[in-house]
Amino acid sequence: MQLTSTTDYAIRIVCYLAAQRQMISTSELSQELSVPASYIPKITKKLKQAGIIEACEGINGGYQIAKQPENIFKGCNIVYRIHHGN
Repeated sequence: MQLTSTTDYAIRIVCYLAAQRQMISTSELSQELSVPASYIPKITKKLKQAGIIEACEGINGGYQIAKQPENIFKGCNIVYRIHHGN
């Protein structure tokens, strides 16, 4: 199976947020994961709608994991939700 760049980025973002377990800014995600900063909102919007991540606006805002990591990865939830929506 070949993943789209959107799915690849989504998996990287979720794995990074799961490892950090704290609020992470768009710029940090972009720098650490080599994901274009302009593309992160598109990906995180889908992840937020799926309840996988949470977002917080403002100066200390960013993204954080919304669920226990072991519950996210059951059944390849990320890949399914990125390709098929909710």
